[in-house]
Amino acid sequence: MRAHSGFLVLVVSVATACSGGSSGSRAEAGAPVDGGTQDDSGVGPDGATTDVTDSGGSPGSDGGGTGNDGGTHGMPEAGTTVKPGNGCAAGLGVDAGFYTCSSQYFVSPTGSDSNSGTSMTAALATLGAATKLALKAGDCVTVADGTYDETVLITTPGSTDACTGYVVFRAASPGGAKVVSTDPYNGFMVNASYVMVDGFDLQDTSTGSAFTAGTNTLSGGKVIVYHHIAAVRNIAHDSGGAGLGALHADYVRFEGNTVFNNSTRSTYGDSGIDLWEMQASDTLPGFHIVIRNNLAYANIESDIPANVQTDGEGIILDSFDYADPTYGTTPYAQQSLVENNVIWGNGGRGIEASGAQPTSHVTIRNNTLFDDNTQQQQYGGAEIVSWGNGNSVANNIVILGPDAQNGTAANQTTVAIADRCGPSSAGVQITGGSTWANNLVDSLKSGAPLSSSNCITTPSSYTTIPVGSNLFGVSPGLSAQTASPPLTVQDFTLGATSPAAHAGTSTDFAPFDYAYVTRPQPPSIGAFEP
Repeated sequence: MRAHSGFLVLVVSVATACSGGSSGSRAEAGAPVDGGTQDDSGVGPDGATTDVTDSGGSPGSDGGGTGNDGGTHGMPEAGTTVKPGNGCAAGLGVDAGFYTCSSQYFVSPTGSDSNSGTSMTAALATLGAATKLALKAGDCVTVADGTYDETVLITTPGSTDACTGYVVFRAASPGGAKVVSTDPYNGFMVNASYVMVDGFDLQDTSTGSAFTAGTNTLSGGKVIVYHHIAAVRNIAHDSGGAGLGALHADYVRFEGNTVFNNSTRSTYGDSGIDLWEMQASDTLPGFHIVIRNNLAYANIESDIPANVQTDGEGIILDSFDYADPTYGTTPYAQQSLVENNVIWGNGGRGIEASGAQPTSHVTIRNNTLFDDNTQQQQYGGAEIVSWGNGNSVANNIVILGPDAQNGTAANQTTVAIADRCGPSSAGVQITGGSTWANNLVDSLKSGAPLSSSNCITTPSSYTTIPVGSNLFGVSPGLSAQTASPPLTVQDFTLGATSPAAHAGTSTDFAPFDYAYVTRPQPPSIGAFEP
């Protein structure tokens, strides 16, 4: 486990950071409680808008599971392809339901920062100039294709969690606008609430992270908590630090991103998708953190000394339970969701709800993980490791690769899935372990056990590892197991005869898969439906 913060951020002045607005509560009464987002919606076969949220699901559900009466509510027919997003009307092209633009500003490589930015013919030349506009909720900054060699800091907030409540920076075409930073800390940073960043190609060629939500900046002895920050459909790659990072923030949503070849040069323990010491902006129920439908691969601490290699995970939720006196933080008691992610070939663990300190209240469901832990570190790894109270791990395909590395310390064997209990160095006590259900687990590493657990107490809600039907212990029949790199996400799709097909638990599952196809009941295991 890491012994230090996940990544370093550039500290900005309190005056600048405070422009994010109030972090105490939502500004709109009656706002939904599914992780700070509106209901996921899409367009059905007849062109009508369809709602895929299960309004009666398990506690904190944003669509998975079954309703209180045993059935599902408001979901389209299984097999329907839905639009990703948060209930906003589709039909705005690149918007795809995440937000609605009330007005637009424009940036183009052929523009000028002396222009007004109110049309493409009067476009600004840099994103930095756009961040200085008097932006408000519902404003979208649309960035034309091209390369922008700059470091971006957004400090202007939106106002509420609604379709027109966000300030949006978006690429005019997916991946067409490339933001390349040489900053040693952060390439594209959001220090404001109610902000979305959509569709960019992001890279920090120095030691910084491609994208960062949140700050280390203090006000009154406590860190400023920015909230409702989303990074959707971006490509974050080849950065020295994290691909997508967040710290001390709340209601963070990373969805539909492709994250690869990051964490290579930073000595601060970075990973592909890296969240550190989240902090609550309110105590509303439901998922506050949503990490969904991302592709994370080949994030490896490759260019730093071996004695400081600690991370390089595909996804890590790091030390949420820690009350950090440096930043005046308290343990994060809100719920987090990690679902429908496809993860492979990372230097460290595939998905880690842990870190230097425990991370609790995390749901890890319907992910597909293959051949991580490729870099030898001090501690043993796992494709999925949980060290927290109230965590649940269900319907995941977990394949330990043949080249998985054991830890250099004694008795540090790398396994497919690991459950950890016991006290942390900060005095946080993890006693009962996590709940595991219908995970299909395989090991291609000779002699490696499928799972490990040091949890002694086993309350009724805890399924002991490795005993139980939750560990199928068979090959899921993915082509990725025999394919040679470079792999593609298509290598992880399921055939109709796969043992993962329709073998998942219906108690807790993602409502749609990686391709946004609604799941039947029972659902399949892993990120895809066959």
